Order: sequence, then structure tokens, then C-alpha cells
Amino acid sequence: MTILAAGVLVWSGVHLSLALLPRLRPAAISRLGEPAFKGLFSLLIALSLVLIVLGWRSAPPIPVYDTPAWGRHLAVTLMPFAFILFAASGFNTNLRRWLRHPQLIGVIVWGIAHLASNGDRRSMVLFGGMTLWALAEIVLINRRDGAPARAAPVSPGLDGISVLAGFAAYFIVAKLHPWFTGVPALG
Repeated sequence: MTILAAGVLVWSGVHLSLALLPRLRPAAISRLGEPAFKGLFSLLIALSLVLIVLGWRSAPPIPVYDTPAWGRHLAVTLMPFAFILFAASGFNTNLRRWLRHPQLIGVIVWGIAHLASNGDRRSMVLFGGMTLWALAEIVLINRRDGAPARAAPVSPGLDGISVLAGFAAYFIVAKLHPWFTGVPALG
């Protein structure tokens, strides 16, 4: 469980440090150079993901609460929406225009979906921790950046691309889910 918690803390700490300390990024880039800063940031995020996967697989699923009978159905229903939100954040879409933080909202949807279908301690650490991180990140970014500027509408075709990309990512991750978590996502 310690490895899993360390992974969630490294992920959260690296991301939150940029939102909490807005001068940190320019100072680090000035000192290290942009390629080295991005490399260090990416290395820390990759380390956190490795710790999360290894920690998840090594932590026993100790029950904490009983999930509702419909929890697994809710998770299967919500997860495509989480992936569509992730995809929408990478394109200039109307969804991104309407939602300031589609990727972070996608993390929240992902976390809630998994907490509805998994009532064990490692799930609370991972999905609860990541949901809390995403909520904190939204609050801190909004406070740091102020009110968002409204973008002009874009072609609905770009929304369609993000929906297709989201579904494609969902099915790929669902297929690989047993490999990196040891738990089947579907069925």
C-alpha cells in the first residue's frame, strides 16, 4: 500500500506544485532550461505511474465498504464519458469551450466510477486520491488563472473526432486493463 500511496502522492505533488507555486515553473525553466525541466517533469510523472501500477498490483484488496449492486454498471457506463473528456482536452472542441477542465473532470468521473464498483482500501487510495487531486487542481488553477476567456465555437466535426478518439481509447484501455491492473474491466 505504501508504494501505491507514494505513486499517488508523487503524481499529485508534481502537478499541484505548478498550480500552488506559479513562479516555480519559470524559475525552474530559467535554471534548468525548458528541455531539462520538461524531461524532469515527465520523468517524475512516469515514476509516479510506475509506482501506482506496481503499488496497485502488490496491495491486497482489503474490503472497506460494500459497493452497490449497480456500481459495476455505473462504472462501465461512466468510463466512456471519462475517456471522451480526456480526448476533448487534446483538441480544440466545443466541449473544451464549455468545460474549462475536461481532462480533470474526466479524472473525477474515472475516480467516482471506480469507487462505485470497488470498495477496497487500495481503490480508496488510488481513485479517491486521484479524485481529490483533480478537484484540488481545478480549484487552484481557477484561483491562479481567474475567469476563463470564452472561445469561439468550432466545427462540430472536431467534437466528433474527440468522441471517436475517446471511445477508441476506452476500448484499448479496457482490453489492456487486466494486464496492468490484474482486474478485467469488462465482463
